[in-house]
Amino acid sequence: MVQIREKTIVTVLLLLVAVATSHAQSADIISGDTLRRTVPVSGKSDQSPWGAPPNYRHSSLSVRTNLLFDVLLSPNIGVEWSFTPQWSLVGDYTWGDLSYKGGDRRYAVSEGSLEVRHYLSDAPRASFYWGVYALVGEFNYKLSDTGRQGNHVGLGFSGGYQFTIARRLQLDLGAALGYLHVGNGKRYWHREDVNLQFWREDFSRDTFMPLSLRATLVWNLLPLKKGGRL
Repeated sequence: MVQIREKTIVTVLLLLVAVATSHAQSADIISGDTLRRTVPVSGKSDQSPWGAPPNYRHSSLSVRTNLLFDVLLSPNIGVEWSFTPQWSLVGDYTWGDLSYKGGDRRYAVSEGSLEVRHYLSDAPRASFYWGVYALVGEFNYKLSDTGRQGNHVGLGFSGGYQFTIARRLQLDLGAALGYLHVGNGKRYWHREDVNLQFWREDFSRDTFMPLSLRATLVWNLLPLKKGGRL
């Protein structure tokens, strides 16, 4: 069942990327024809190679890390690729494995997410955005006498605001809300004297809840340009 849900989420995201790319290409053709009619007095065109003004969000590549997860000692890294003026694809991966009290307490997570994002403005320095967000991962945590482990898959909508704080640095503040399915869940308890885990019961869960909270630091590898450099 979880594999079916994962395939469905991937299919939906691929369709959204295809639709966004098709829409943007049509818009570029129109804007490109319009721009080619306007040439500066110097005789040099200010068009970018993509047929759009140089301050547009074309092919910007950036790496990112969610500071909220970093504070929780869950290292994470992501990439954002803006493939049209206002559309981008964001992928993030988070992992962590912490234990204390001789291994009796544990927090472990491995999670990947994919987001198709639309910026409401083509301005490179600041813009609100919305998107479609999907995640899949697995967890194992034991913060009390009973532990829980399993996998999860989710699909929902995201929104937020991204703005420039330095020459190549931006801050992305946002969240995602949607459906989450937890499968193959198991509750267990651990006996320290024999160092063994004992299963107590299986569980699954389907709920509507926040899927992500982010205060993400973004570093532009290929910064957006406006009359030169960002």
